Amino acid sequence: MFFIAGVGKGHYCINRIMRRIYMDQSENQEMPSGLGLRVVVSIIVLFGLLIFSIIYVAFFAISFSLFQKIAVILVAILVATAILGAMWASWGIKYGKEWNEKGCK
Repeated sequence: MFFIAGVGKGHYCINRIMRRIYMDQSENQEMPSGLGLRVVVSIIVLFGLLIFSIIYVAFFAISFSLFQKIAVILVAILVATAILGAMWASWGIKYGKEWNEKGCK
């Protein structure tokens, strides 16, 4: 169910950890706090970036050169990546200790 394609011990370890977490969650019916909110915000940020890019290129950047359009879209991608990275890094740090306790050695 949680198979991650790839070769190596790391992929097997992640698969095993996810299976344990899934089994624990299905027994307790609890989701880690903040996970649902982060997934929703991730979807909103990614679709927002896509919508912004289309509207910007189609309507607002008519007088800009191709390189200026690309530069603005790259900045928007960097901002979206920074938002998502900060959001998921804080969650990963919080639950990384739990994964480390359950993890492979």
